[in-house]
Amino acid sequence: MKCFTVSQLNRAAQDILISSLGPEVWVIGEIHGFKIHAKSMHVYFDLVEKPYESGEKYVAKVSCAFFRGSYVRWRERIDKDGFDSFTLKDGMEVKVRASVDLYVKEGRYQLVVLEIDPNYTLGAIERRRLKTIEGLRSMGLLERNKALGIPIPPVNIGLITSKGSAAYNDFTTILKDSGYAFRVKVFDAHMQGKSAVQEVEAGISKLASMPDIDLIAIVRGGGARTDLFYFDDISLCTAIAECRLPVITGIGHEIDVSVADMVACRHFVTPTDVARFLVAETEGFWTQMLGLAEDMNYLASRYIASLDARLDRASHQIWVFTIRWIDSITANINALIRDLSAGAIKQVSDNRNLVDNMVERVYNATGVVFKEYRYSLVKIAERLDRGVVLIRRDVENSLSVLLKDLQSALAGLFLRLGGLVSNMEGLLKAMEPSSVMKRGYSITTDATGNTIRDSKDVKRGDIIKTLLYRGSIKSQVRERRVT
Repeated sequence: MKCFTVSQLNRAAQDILISSLGPEVWVIGEIHGFKIHAKSMHVYFDLVEKPYESGEKYVAKVSCAFFRGSYVRWRERIDKDGFDSFTLKDGMEVKVRASVDLYVKEGRYQLVVLEIDPNYTLGAIERRRLKTIEGLRSMGLLERNKALGIPIPPVNIGLITSKGSAAYNDFTTILKDSGYAFRVKVFDAHMQGKSAVQEVEAGISKLASMPDIDLIAIVRGGGARTDLFYFDDISLCTAIAECRLPVITGIGHEIDVSVADMVACRHFVTPTDVARFLVAETEGFWTQMLGLAEDMNYLASRYIASLDARLDRASHQIWVFTIRWIDSITANINALIRDLSAGAIKQVSDNRNLVDNMVERVYNATGVVFKEYRYSLVKIAERLDRGVVLIRRDVENSLSVLLKDLQSALAGLFLRLGGLVSNMEGLLKAMEPSSVMKRGYSITTDATGNTIRDSKDVKRGDIIKTLLYRGSIKSQVRERRVT
């Protein structure tokens, strides 16, 4: 049995690897832990193999060293071939040409990278993209977020981006300069690198849980085609598709469309384009509201004008009715007073009680008239109140003026009626027997107390009694004269 020192063992293993695998091999895997050494400028990363569905889990990995000289020569060559925007980063699937080596001092197995095939990587990105699309289609998620539509107006925005970046500043500046009251809640996330997918997913979950968010915007600055492969991730795209809110993307690539763009409700090239779309939607809503307000104002003006005309007609009819009714009442009262006056003069000498009854009837009749008059006025006031509710303040002012005029007219009528009643009371009082006799008149009765109105009611020799203002006189008829 052979005995080795540690260095001899490691060199033997190194020789076996090289002789077994050859001086160079092509190896396919995904970059993890990408870094550039600050002093030497050597590039180091792990190349891992993991299933499409497995997330962070992997089935194998190998350490890789892309030394500065090889890296610079490779970089110059692909730049000349038109791959100047091709940039290595975590999560990228690559095909590397490398020599298999064992670092004798450390006993560490590694690949020494000589070049990386950019065509394979771009093809891998496309294959991953197509696989993601097919997976989303099989789950029925490609059109789900589009079906939500954009809420109008879209003023409550949940923004996922790198806070303070050019994308953030461009987006928020457009919204601020619009003059509309946009409210933006920002979720700060890395938009590239190994943590981009997890952070964007976390932003979608958090913003979607807020009740006062209308939609979510995902924006980032421009970059190379290889920068977009994070947005072809099946997990991130599923989160967008299943979000309860509409999602708008603006991830900054003019030629290619990411899967995230495809499943989003709307997608645009740049963050500025997203912001301008939101401003345009809000401005369209505002313009529509102004048009509706003008239409409502026009229709309301026409309706109020119609009510105004109807009220004018109703007010005129009420005024005419009131005047006619007042004239009718006045005529009836005057006729009643005339009738009462004539009857009172005729009956005043018959009986004081009769006169009192007349006075009471006058008061009662006058009270009934006033009650009817007041009831009618209440009805008129109720009709006016119902009309006033339907019109604007200026119509109410006009009606107020009309009511004041009506009240003035009614006040005048009350004064007239009060004067008539006072005159009637004076007249009735003047026709009382005591007042008549005070002026020199007398009442003559026969022996039974009946009032004598005609000389034919007595004969010669009858005893009669004459009632004076003060006292009475009995006398005997000696002579009568019939006229």
